[in-house]
Amino acid sequence: MVFLFCFSIVETIAQKVYEPWRRYEKTSQIEFGIGTSNYLGDIHPIDNIYSYQSSIRWNTSLSYIKQITPFYSLKIAFSWVRLAGDDYVFTKNQVSKTDNFDINFLRNLSFRNDLKEVSYVSIINLKSGFFARNFKNRPQMIPYFLLGTSLIKHQPLAREIYTQTIGLGEWRKINVSQSKRNIAFAIPTGIGLKGRVSEKFDLNFELNYHFVFTDNLDDIIGRPFPKNELIGNTDFTNRSTEKFTANNGFNRTNLYNIVAQRQGFSFFNGLGTNLFPTIGYPNTTPERGDKKNDSFLMISVKVQYYLSKRDRCKY
Repeated sequence: MVFLFCFSIVETIAQKVYEPWRRYEKTSQIEFGIGTSNYLGDIHPIDNIYSYQSSIRWNTSLSYIKQITPFYSLKIAFSWVRLAGDDYVFTKNQVSKTDNFDINFLRNLSFRNDLKEVSYVSIINLKSGFFARNFKNRPQMIPYFLLGTSLIKHQPLAREIYTQTIGLGEWRKINVSQSKRNIAFAIPTGIGLKGRVSEKFDLNFELNYHFVFTDNLDDIIGRPFPKNELIGNTDFTNRSTEKFTANNGFNRTNLYNIVAQRQGFSFFNGLGTNLFPTIGYPNTTPERGDKKNDSFLMISVKVQYYLSKRDRCKY
């Protein structure tokens, strides 16, 4: 009698604790996202707040998500991310205030890079995503954490020299760093907040930081400026003497003379076609960049659609 009573109590508790997991519906979703991207590297340092304002570009993504448990899901995603950096844009508002960025201004490098990324990401809900038999009963708000791995294909580009007669130059592939591959591994990690919009739609806000295992997203690495003849692509090896910025045609003369006064260079009177050479080959210092890997930040808004039983993947 006592045994039957104890058994009934244990069985009742077990049903309350374990039955939801047994009846849990493994949902599948497709997701489309758009948002902003920020390059962080030699031109726009990660530890400078202005980097997050001066390097904003865009990203878009398409994903398939499989919910495995109430707290855990897997995502396979394809993303197209544009990154860009410009020494002039980053330093133009800072050169007149401090000498911390004189070298960056004189270097005058810029680039653009369209990344194609395939990622495999684990999503951990910080609040139970238990849908009680049916995904239609899911919670209204779910914060989550994500961590994964990805493969990125990239190719840095730069504009040809700006001229007053032709204007902005064409975009051309660059490889001053003489990299032999344009494939890189990355670790995406971030946080997000999922909000229920309707029976089958969620709206997600996500912040995603990518640790990238390469220093070549911007074609700037921690080595001295190479000799032009060794590279062949002489337009992009050393751009410190260019009078006009490649991306927008701004005249660098006034800011150059502010730096020249601080550093003891000769003033430029504006009559020549090129500024005076100050850095680069054959000088071994300053180097063209630092030895840290590049990275990027994505902030996205994503629309998530829950697939019905007849059109979702089963495994």
